[in-house]
Amino acid sequence: MLLIAFPVLAQAEDSGGVQASASTLTYSGDAVEGGTIIFYLSLQNTNPTEATGVTYSLYREEISSGYRLKTAAIDIAGDTTVTVSATWPQLTAGEHQIWVEFSNGNVQTFYESFTVEALPDLKVISTTFD
Repeated sequence: MLLIAFPVLAQAEDSGGVQASASTLTYSGDAVEGGTIIFYLSLQNTNPTEATGVTYSLYREEISSGYRLKTAAIDIAGDTTVTVSATWPQLTAGEHQIWVEFSNGNVQTFYESFTVEALPDLKVISTTFD
């Protein structure tokens, strides 16, 4: 499954002119048990000047260092959008949340829920070897 979306910043979180929201968070890959998905986060600098040292982190399930998928600091040119990514491997079946934290001054957070499909439970009834 491939999902690609373009940033729509209606009701975006804002940190010093850098904006992001659940609508700027997308993923690619199959959300199936045991699979891997890559999350893409678009960060938009609405300032006319460069935003330096913008920090961002993506977490699985909750904001906690033990659940961090990626954290980094980047520079974003004025009036531009950059897209960053983080990989979530070895998915388990069920409901999950991807949390985003970013800062260009004050820290902003949001999350998006998604569902990972379970693989069918297969049971071997008998085997025969010739």
